[in-house]
Amino acid sequence: MEHRSDIEGLRAIAVIAVLLFHFGVPGTDGGYVGVDVFFVISGFLITALLLREKEATGTISLRDFYARRIRRLLPVSFAVVAVTAIAGIVWLSPARLDNFAEEIVAAALFFPNMLFASRGANYLQSQLQPSPLQHFWSLAVEEQFYAIWPVLMVLVTRGRTLVRQRVFLLVSAIVVASFVMSVAFTTSQPSWSYFGLHTRAWELGIGALLAVLWPFFAARVGLLRPWIGWLGAALIVFSVLTFNGATAFPGYLALLPVMGTALIIASGRAHAETTLHPLSVHRVLSFRPLQYIGARSYSLYVWHWPPLIIVEAARGDSLSVTDRILILIAVLIATEITHMFLENPIRRAQFLVERTQLTLNIGAFLILAGVLAGAAAAYIQPSQSTGVVVTTPTLATSTTSVASIATSTTIAAPSGPQPISMVKDSAPTPVIEGLSISVAPDNLDPPTNKAETNTNITYDNDCHQFFKETVKKDCIFGDPAGAITVALYGDSHAAQWFSPLNEIAIANKWRLIAITQGGCTPIELSIYNVQNGGVYRHCTPWREDALQYMKDEGVDFVVTGQYVRYRDANTGGIVSSRQWRVGYTELVQTLRASSMEPILFGDTPDIPGVPPDCIASNRRNVSQCVATLNRSTLVDVMDALRKVARDEKVSMIDPQKWLCHNNLCPVIVGNISVYRDDNHISDVMARWLQPLLTEKLVPFISQFAPTAAVPQG
Repeated sequence: MEHRSDIEGLRAIAVIAVLLFHFGVPGTDGGYVGVDVFFVISGFLITALLLREKEATGTISLRDFYARRIRRLLPVSFAVVAVTAIAGIVWLSPARLDNFAEEIVAAALFFPNMLFASRGANYLQSQLQPSPLQHFWSLAVEEQFYAIWPVLMVLVTRGRTLVRQRVFLLVSAIVVASFVMSVAFTTSQPSWSYFGLHTRAWELGIGALLAVLWPFFAARVGLLRPWIGWLGAALIVFSVLTFNGATAFPGYLALLPVMGTALIIASGRAHAETTLHPLSVHRVLSFRPLQYIGARSYSLYVWHWPPLIIVEAARGDSLSVTDRILILIAVLIATEITHMFLENPIRRAQFLVERTQLTLNIGAFLILAGVLAGAAAAYIQPSQSTGVVVTTPTLATSTTSVASIATSTTIAAPSGPQPISMVKDSAPTPVIEGLSISVAPDNLDPPTNKAETNTNITYDNDCHQFFKETVKKDCIFGDPAGAITVALYGDSHAAQWFSPLNEIAIANKWRLIAITQGGCTPIELSIYNVQNGGVYRHCTPWREDALQYMKDEGVDFVVTGQYVRYRDANTGGIVSSRQWRVGYTELVQTLRASSMEPILFGDTPDIPGVPPDCIASNRRNVSQCVATLNRSTLVDVMDALRKVARDEKVSMIDPQKWLCHNNLCPVIVGNISVYRDDNHISDVMARWLQPLLTEKLVPFISQFAPTAAVPQG
């Protein structure tokens, strides 16, 4: 196929869109559609080349095809993976190296999209910081397409008759099936929809269809050629400027950049000698700067992302505009060096072109080397020992025994049951002492490299749900035969309290129902998740089902909590304190109308950075990881919840009073790692706080059940 300057320019537009988005240029939040442009281009070019080979020779050589792909892709991608692996080992937090090692191996073996999809499908891991190799997901989709598509074409094009017709039928079936899955899974399985080959294949398939039908388009577009091209350009630009993290993507909205790209390609030259219309979009795409960038688009794409992540991790702070400009300059230099001395020389090396087996062997070697780089990242880690070992601190409550409090309050006050109050509460002594810890103990629990997965059993048995529209109905804990039924209801910030609440329920013969889902607030809000880039549309039906389920189960008390820094899908901004106040007022009234008494949980601190990473990087200077509780949003929302508690005379528990002292929040208490990420406490810490929860919950619930057995802690 002759060189097409319009496609080279289109590559430039695609990579520029991605760079604008990733470098944080305002107004380009939809720049991620540049990847979709690449998909269509790849589907078109690969299918056109295979069809041309079939029609010219009567066969398709899979060995030659894979050798060409190896020369084109592997040397550059291996170089980037190798350099990123070294930089990651040096500058990433030791707590991240286990995950990073997995990512290196996944990139080497062409399945990082599956790895990131599985992590994103798990809301717990979707909270992790972005990987330096996260952008390799799109390369993996293309490489998986390259592995499968030529084989299918060989199978479907046996013989010389009706070749294009048979390929057309095959591609059409793939496009329809994949598009249907993309639309369906964008809501129900957003991570798999975004990263999966099965939901992206239709985009490559549109390019393939265009290649199959190219003789038809080339002969018939005629005078419509310039207008079709500009319509395609408008669709791409519109997507870049109007899409954002709240856009349900890919789904049907991916049709805009995909069809835009297809229209531009379809409006291109029928033959090299075809004269361009003076108003054609291809005259713009043929500008020398775009041709220059397009020729280097692959190297530019693979180099641009790792330094953004690694430099930010090394600095321990977000990047400034100056930082981003300097990184961009470095990326451009690396791109030019790679293009001149690696990408072009190897792709065009005649001795490799003539030696297919040698090329295949080199490809296998580079894949193996990438896997070994991942192994190195897993095993070549700096020593984490400080030689310090401490015991788990004892948590004393403000009373001599929980049982004595419960007994003394089993007869309700004349004015009725008194809500839980935390006016006089303060941080326990071990928490205050945690502010002075300077050296991390060797017996830190959980260890920094295991902190992110230190969750309770509801994460293991699917009782803490992800992307579900209905409640899992068999999550009964505590004492299943208990006379009092307590529901734990909310998102992961409610779920983090399950372990101590379950122990309290067992001790006091309460029936406990777990009703939690990642990213779903207990109040009616439309939320979108930044990590997954999708609106949580499943939360509304899930909430409705949860409320009905609690009624059906005869729930007596509802312990409810949530993360308070969600983004509103309607405005794109942080949910306001007024929205929380109105929402919780409505929730309290709704629950009480069904004879359910709410107990509100305030949020745990939202810590700048990631505490386990900070500890791992500063094991002999942990004091610099201490966080200041000064985020205005958190303070405003907590004030709003306190107002709801006062106005509605409802109980509220504020865990910040247990976790912070004088607005300072330690990340280690004794030998306990307090946080598993930047906004959830570890399960070990939640269990340690059980006596304080017992002190609050047992006396309060006992007021409503004076004949119950004397509670125990």
